Amino acid sequence: DLTEFEGLPVLVVDDNATNRRILEGMLKSWRMSPTAACSGSEALAAMTRSRDAGTPFRLVLLDVSMPKMDGFTFAQTLRQHPEFADVVIIMLTSATQRSDASRCHELGIAAYHTKPVKESDLLDAILIAFGKRPAHDEAVEAGADEASPEGPARLRILLAEDNVVNQKLIETLLGKEGHSVVVVGNGHKAVEAVKNDSFDLVLMDVHMPVLDGLKATAQIREHERETDRRVPIIAMTAHS
Repeated sequence: DLTEFEGLPVLVVDDNATNRRILEGMLKSWRMSPTAACSGSEALAAMTRSRDAGTPFRLVLLDVSMPKMDGFTFAQTLRQHPEFADVVIIMLTSATQRSDASRCHELGIAAYHTKPVKESDLLDAILIAFGKRPAHDEAVEAGADEASPEGPARLRILLAEDNVVNQKLIETLLGKEGHSVVVVGNGHKAVEAVKNDSFDLVLMDVHMPVLDGLKATAQIREHERETDRRVPIIAMTAHS
């Protein structure tokens, strides 16, 4: 039951815009309230603003590798302020380092995951960090060995896009990262795919024939009322 997490203020810190959008999509699907920052300095400013406004961030999803101020430096700076001592930090990394485990332990990092992190793994880490689910083993402890023989967790992604050129481009980019992509050409097929299959993420073009992306999203959300699962959906449009 995620009811008590509705509206939870979460800060997403990552210099990669795509990573930020994916994480924001996951958090919004759980009805949390994410704010994104593209650097450590921007994140520190956001932490101060939220504290002063009386709505402090209770959870930070933090990228390890960032220019100027990396994730560990940000976490260390944060821990030097008593008012931020209880903030839950989950770190995300593209490549694990041997020294990361001890650094996570020293800074009180709740969990440490290799990117791209699966939706189920991230939710599990959040629930454990907030004491809502028992830690099943040592795997979610800070600095646990995430570098399994299979490599980083891969996402199963549904791409709803009617433009063939865009389909190929996005599929190629995601494929290079090791993600599994299922492509459909209109909103109706996207709705059917979600009903009949399981995805970690949906990339939905807004303008499509048969059924546009907004209506397709509404139908998917309506269907999900009957299930316990809510897949993150990121809208894509050529016109902002």
